[in-house]
Amino acid sequence: MLNFSREKYLTVTGKAVGLREEIEKVADKVNEKGFKNIFLIGSGGALATFYPFEFMINSISNIPAYAEIAAEFVLQNHKQFSEESLVILSSLSGTTQETVAAAKYCKESIPVRSFSGDLIKKSPLGMMQGCQTTPTIMPRRTSDELYTKS
Repeated sequence: MLNFSREKYLTVTGKAVGLREEIEKVADKVNEKGFKNIFLIGSGGALATFYPFEFMINSISNIPAYAEIAAEFVLQNHKQFSEESLVILSSLSGTTQETVAAAKYCKESIPVRSFSGDLIKKSPLGMMQGCQTTPTIMPRRTSDELYTKS
């Protein structure tokens, strides 16, 4: 990457590592309830970040994971989706219409967990009742802006 900034990269990565304890608490709480499968739902780049997790979960766990395009998930009536599913949504802005629609669709049946960027408190996803949303370390900028010199 041209003009890569090691300092910026380490700052962002350090913030991500700093969330580990909070993420582990969420995972422990979810695990106590139990679940039959995991749905990782998003659109565009947010969905793309889920593909490695889907692969890892399906490689090392007996619990199946499904990375799904938000708009298609709402329309397809996935046969594995049930009240025993764990749903994790991601939207950097918290305003992606398809992801917000997927959250509304899912929360009719089950609790929903979502992750979003720094504007989450003012977004439709962040303000949705019954959808626990965690702000991430990623501000609403491209990775080029985050990891390159100004």
